[in-house]
Amino acid sequence: MLIKKIKIFLIKVILRLIGDVTRQMVNIFWRIEFLRPLLSKFLNIYHRVIFFINYKKMPQKPSTRFNEYLFFLKTSTEIEKPLRKLITDKEFSKIFIEQILGPKRTIETISVFRNMKELISIKFEAFPVVLKPTHSSGRILIIHNNEQIDSSRKTLENWFKHNYFLQSLEKNYERLEKKVIAEKYLEERYNFEGSVHCRDGRAKIISLIDRHTKKRESFCISKKPLGISLGAPLKKLNFKNLDFFPELISDSEKIAAYFSYIRVDFYFDGKNIIFGELTNLPAGGNGEFYPEGGEELFSKYFFS
Repeated sequence: MLIKKIKIFLIKVILRLIGDVTRQMVNIFWRIEFLRPLLSKFLNIYHRVIFFINYKKMPQKPSTRFNEYLFFLKTSTEIEKPLRKLITDKEFSKIFIEQILGPKRTIETISVFRNMKELISIKFEAFPVVLKPTHSSGRILIIHNNEQIDSSRKTLENWFKHNYFLQSLEKNYERLEKKVIAEKYLEERYNFEGSVHCRDGRAKIISLIDRHTKKRESFCISKKPLGISLGAPLKKLNFKNLDFFPELISDSEKIAAYFSYIRVDFYFDGKNIIFGELTNLPAGGNGEFYPEGGEELFSKYFFS
């Protein structure tokens, strides 16, 4: 047990060192235009090394595992294409969805701020308000009054400075404009959130999360629970009515028609489906499955 813990610790140290060196090189040289193709290849080598350390094998085609499939997307030229970068931006992602599905199909946007001066001058009229950087991932503030904006000023200023590309080294985040989006807080009646994993324009797997209990589970499109989850431990859902799946699948596939892979994020209140954003690379292509070994079953349905 002790040897295993030491081994895990050393792997984490090595990963951090490799990551720090890579980020420093990218930060210094990426802005030099003629060096970018060389650095792009270097980044692909970095991602390949990380994959090998995580999975004890080199990625191979044809992909048979979900994270391996995402590795090849992450290291392809496709991830740098304008449409991929467009929908990485949380503001434009929602616009893209509504251009396909129609108005009012995403969470309501109150405003988008391009600098701190714009943000601190705003006086919201209704609360709560959700703030998120459009050029990043995993950052969120729920504002309950206008005074909270001032008390959160340091965090918000950091958002406008933060370069998520240097953190994740995912090329679709490179050169995104730094903005903060303000959204209407989604009513508590939307008990469930989830995502539809789509490959080649077709829905393959639907993941559901109870917003309140955080129970989560993945289902195949025929509504069969798979007994696995991605990104957090499995807590089985006793979801009795999945009759909304056909509508969800239809809408998701309209969006997915433009991508080899996309994850379509949504919320559900028992009757209505509202969409959140689109995700190119869940967990950066390094997501953990629960229980251990769950990726094999997930991949079986994903590639079916």
